[in-house]
Amino acid sequence: MSWLENPPAVVILARQFNLSILTRKWLSKNGLMPDDEDAVEGFLFSEQLVQVTTPEFALVVLPEQLQFIIREKANDPEKMVREILGQLITKLPHTPYKAIGVNFNWHFVPEEGGTESVTRTMFFSAEKPIFQRFDDPTARFGTYMSRDFNTFRLKMNIHPIRVETEPGVGEDRIFFGFNFHQDVPTGEERVAELLVDGLGKWADLRQEAMETIRLLGWEKLP
Repeated sequence: MSWLENPPAVVILARQFNLSILTRKWLSKNGLMPDDEDAVEGFLFSEQLVQVTTPEFALVVLPEQLQFIIREKANDPEKMVREILGQLITKLPHTPYKAIGVNFNWHFVPEEGGTESVTRTMFFSAEKPIFQRFDDPTARFGTYMSRDFNTFRLKMNIHPIRVETEPGVGEDRIFFGFNFHQDVPTGEERVAELLVDGLGKWADLRQEAMETIRLLGWEKLP
């Protein structure tokens, strides 16, 4: 069996991002994009889309959404989120921000390649009628739960998936997804500060996700 961590991501929602400000010159001047062209794998600037890709992160900005995706070569994801994304938010304090979402997810690959027995052990409850209806060797199980955590609303999704690992070849996995969502008050003068404060909780949010997985019986995660 093995664990695969997918790239963590932060999503910032706004009523409208001013994409015309986010030029290559402006991003480089403010330390948000490497000056060295060799450190930039790709970039695109248009009226409807800004996209910058480096070995450590990918930044995608649409008119109403910003995505900051941590890539595998990132040495210090928490620091990168705080210093790059946090600075971007601080430099655009008058943007009508709406919400922040921090997302972590893992794939668990069972040793035998099937998810039926693993998800049954995790979730099946024989005394409940709904599970009795799915008491079948081919059944797979999952769960959705949500609660408040810190200043965020945590939404957890665990369910079986099938991933195409190469053309025509699939692999059964179990998806563990954790979304931490926080709305920010419209018109609040400190809205940018609130978002940066939320980014500062990165380590606590990630730790909460990992501890939740451990409660299901896995003590070691990559």
